[in-house]
Amino acid sequence: MKMSFFTEHFSVEKLFPVQKNPRIFIASQVYYYEKRECENQWHMKVSIFSRDRRSRRFTCPYEYRNWQYNKSQPNIKYLIYRTCHAAYLLTTWILSLDRRSYVFLTNWGYTLLTLQSVICWIMLTSATIDSRVSKGFSEGCLAKFHNVYWIIHAISNAIGFLISIIYWTTIYGPSGGKFTATNFFVHGSNSITIFLDLCITAHPIYLIHCCYPMIFGLVYLTFSIIFYFCDKGRGGSGMIYNILDWNYPGKTTGIVIGILFFVIFLHALTFIIYKLKIIIYEKIMKSNNQSQQEIHSTGPPEV
Repeated sequence: MKMSFFTEHFSVEKLFPVQKNPRIFIASQVYYYEKRECENQWHMKVSIFSRDRRSRRFTCPYEYRNWQYNKSQPNIKYLIYRTCHAAYLLTTWILSLDRRSYVFLTNWGYTLLTLQSVICWIMLTSATIDSRVSKGFSEGCLAKFHNVYWIIHAISNAIGFLISIIYWTTIYGPSGGKFTATNFFVHGSNSITIFLDLCITAHPIYLIHCCYPMIFGLVYLTFSIIFYFCDKGRGGSGMIYNILDWNYPGKTTGIVIGILFFVIFLHALTFIIYKLKIIIYEKIMKSNNQSQQEIHSTGPPEV
């Protein structure tokens, strides 16, 4: 069991973001609870039925329904969600831009979050149009983009949570940051949309992919050092954040090392959310399958 877990998440093969079944990247994995009518059938979990003697229809007040039972084909409900998700992020990303946006980790992270959402929307839209027009489905678009999307998705999740935590604990209060709509978009709603997306998407998360947000962090670290020397040369302070001040290299180095380890923890947190989602999904699937078996074996109640 331990060896299979290690092979699944830490093998060299899993390091490269290539999925044998790229269709999983256009699939959702969510149930919703809805009121519905069942004709000539009944649901074992429901104890109250309303009967119509003329049509012999039984009302099953509530039942778990799957957005996308067939995960090999695009789904219109999931497309609506992805369209709203991409439109919201793209709009708020544009509103957050200013002449110093390129400097801050916040804007780097929010740009990647928006980019991965747009790429996912392109893949799903392309697959949906393909399936509707040609009555089939080609994996061409998925094969081209799913690995890029997967890397950006892994980076933006961990970095997004990191941005929210660091901003609200070390910058907003201590540094006199003001609560504005833009600040909430890029420092608060980013984590909300990330969590929502983790609960809905169906594609897997591997622990070994923590290397991608760490590489991203090292790239930004390199940029901050270059910015420090360039800004100092122009007579500036060279400081981007109070906790990333290379005027005090020893202290800043210690903070950076701690943040890199924290990124690993945050990626592990996204993995835990993913596993909990799978556990809940499988329990619901098992419960529904058992109910369906009981329906077929016993039939509807007598009238």
